[in-house]
Amino acid sequence: LQKKTTILMNENGLIMIRVADGDPERVAAIVNAYLDELDRANVEFSTSTAARTREFVENRLDDTRASLGEAQAKLQSFQEEHGAMDIEEQTRTTVEVIASLQGDLERLRAKRDMLSGFRSGSSSEIGSLDGQISALEARISYLTSGDADSGESGSSGVLLELGDVPALTSEYARLLLAVQTQGEIYAMLSKEFELARIEETRHTPTIRVLDRADP
Repeated sequence: LQKKTTILMNENGLIMIRVADGDPERVAAIVNAYLDELDRANVEFSTSTAARTREFVENRLDDTRASLGEAQAKLQSFQEEHGAMDIEEQTRTTVEVIASLQGDLERLRAKRDMLSGFRSGSSSEIGSLDGQISALEARISYLTSGDADSGESGSSGVLLELGDVPALTSEYARLLLAVQTQGEIYAMLSKEFELARIEETRHTPTIRVLDRADP
């Protein structure tokens, strides 16, 4: 069969199958069987990848749920001990910005881990993600601690610049940041998990047949 079959693909991704045989009906059956098998294999591969993606996201979601619960418990314990606290609008806005950046960072890290793990990703794509991750890490480091590696030296960090406020207020801001960060990550992963579940159950054809073989 292999000797009788010729399979070509042009630069546009169009696949052409030729089978040399004296029986036209058998030729048509063989060519169509090739097409059906190609589609079946592609669907199986896509479903397997989607299942692994769903499992990967689900595991991260479980870890984040636990981290969120722990952060919420610490914040609640602090409030029970010291009472409700109010922080300046600037500090609250900073906390929200950092939490959002942390959510973006986790999304990029998850994508990179999937590409370098079980999904096919080019080295240039992974390198691009590494660059984005490094930039976000530097930005977050500056906002939280004024790390000189961020390229914005001369500052003690946005949160630590508020060192003249009472220590309890600063601690409350950090606990609030932990809660909001985990909340951002949890919301992001929840969306990714639902998308992965949908993709896992989808069985749409993976190839478009322009011309099935007729005897």
